[in-house]
Amino acid sequence: MITTTGYIPGYKIVKTLGLVVAVQEFNMIRPRKAVFNAIGELIAQTKERGGNAIIGLKITTSPGQSAMAVIVYGTAVKVVKENDAKEK
Repeated sequence: MITTTGYIPGYKIVKTLGLVVAVQEFNMIRPRKAVFNAIGELIAQTKERGGNAIIGLKITTSPGQSAMAVIVYGTAVKVVKENDAKEK
């Protein structure tokens, strides 16, 4: 799960795993592909840390050396459904 908010309704954050960041350069023809690739990197980083969600997702752009760059970042977390959290 990925959200731009600091929480996911119906889920409880049980562990915060830290910042995940990805940077992708793109030309003006393929900006969407760069964003999707960067988000894929965030998902991989989150899974490597044992997480299953990203909160506070932000997407920004910046001039790169040979093209524009998209910077995507958020906080990797481990979440459980609210009902599951109460049972444990």
